[in-house]
Amino acid sequence: MSVLRPPYWLTLLLALDRWGAAVFFNRPDLTISTLCWMALTVEGIASGAPPTAAEKMIALKMYSDVRPYHWQDWSLLRIGKCLEFIQPGHCSKARRDDLAVLDATRALLGGLDEPQSPVV
Repeated sequence: MSVLRPPYWLTLLLALDRWGAAVFFNRPDLTISTLCWMALTVEGIASGAPPTAAEKMIALKMYSDVRPYHWQDWSLLRIGKCLEFIQPGHCSKARRDDLAVLDATRALLGGLDEPQSPVV
């Protein structure tokens, strides 16, 4: 199965984004933009139409799992507002992209249904 790969510079930016999420928010599995989507949606802030009740419930569940400190929440809201100002819909698209990466990774690894314990 052939997969269209992004340009290398874009891969490096994504790696930097995930590194930032790992270092500052202890979430290497998400991008900062997706974390911003959670913060903005929980607060009821979104580009375009306000988030639906279902989106808000999903974001609230995800955000409660992340359990950000006050400074992290403050940072995510500010970063998210900047990203949305520069590119409206950016955070929502980032969430969809993270879900697509998850699907591609599952397919690559043979479609594991249950998360496996890391090999030590």
